Amino acid sequence: MKILTVCFLALFTSACVSFKPVELGSVQSITDTSSCGTPVTDICKARLYASNASQKYKTAVLENYDKNNEFDSWILNLVTLGIGAEVAELHSDVLKTSAMGLGYQSARKTYRNIPFQLQIYTSAISATQCVYDNSERLEDGISDFQTIQSIASQLNQSKNILDTNQSAINQIISDHYEELGSYSQVEAKLGRALDLAERSLEALETADNEVVKAIQRIEITILQRFNGQLPDIDTITAQLRTQIAENIELEEGGNVSETPAGNVPFVADGSLDSRLQQQLGNGLAAMNALSSMRVERYISDLNLVKACSVSI
Repeated sequence: MKILTVCFLALFTSACVSFKPVELGSVQSITDTSSCGTPVTDICKARLYASNASQKYKTAVLENYDKNNEFDSWILNLVTLGIGAEVAELHSDVLKTSAMGLGYQSARKTYRNIPFQLQIYTSAISATQCVYDNSERLEDGISDFQTIQSIASQLNQSKNILDTNQSAINQIISDHYEELGSYSQVEAKLGRALDLAERSLEALETADNEVVKAIQRIEITILQRFNGQLPDIDTITAQLRTQIAENIELEEGGNVSETPAGNVPFVADGSLDSRLQQQLGNGLAAMNALSSMRVERYISDLNLVKACSVSI
């Protein structure tokens, strides 16, 4: 009987150290990129990594359900054995073995705390799916990258030239384009449009790394939860405040390009006025082109990707 007791204790101890959280691997472990098309972009591989992570957490949920059923089956069988042994008046060792087995399986089920694991893994599914869903337009936006670069270049060129000739351009606006107000108003719009273009380019450039980092943050948060560490409310609040502030800035920046373009009179006589008129027209056209592309969505989507881990 003592040997039996030792065996059960050994089994119980091994059960305590056998559990491991879901291992997500790395983005380099993604080998099937057939859904990405050609060429395979970094953002597509990153999104496959997010999708793969979501699937692994789904598998963990199903495995926990199966394990829960397995424990319940063992417990039910051991209870039945104990009742049968009592009714048949079998040797007391049978009852003791049944009782210890029942205690062992109950301890394993309690240790694994399956409802807690299911809660964490379910939130992980939601968080990883959040990363995948909100990065979709970032993948699509790669095709806009060169166009946005060209617009940013034109905005920068126009602004630099017009900034150095403010007196002349103010006169042109006063004479031919009064609805623009003054060059200081145009300059502010050009500056905000250029900032929006550059930030959207940065969002597209860093999207693949940010998607991977978001999944890694989720993985770390899951490990912390398993170790009993509660979410950091201050960090979550700071993230949400940052996201709200940036969204407000994007709403304000969305108005920078709502300016009529193409009505600036242009005479190609090589004079300073004609060159400034051309740059003014080019700058306004670039602002409107940027507005029609709605590039602010790339920035807002990346903000959402970064904030997905908050839901765990």
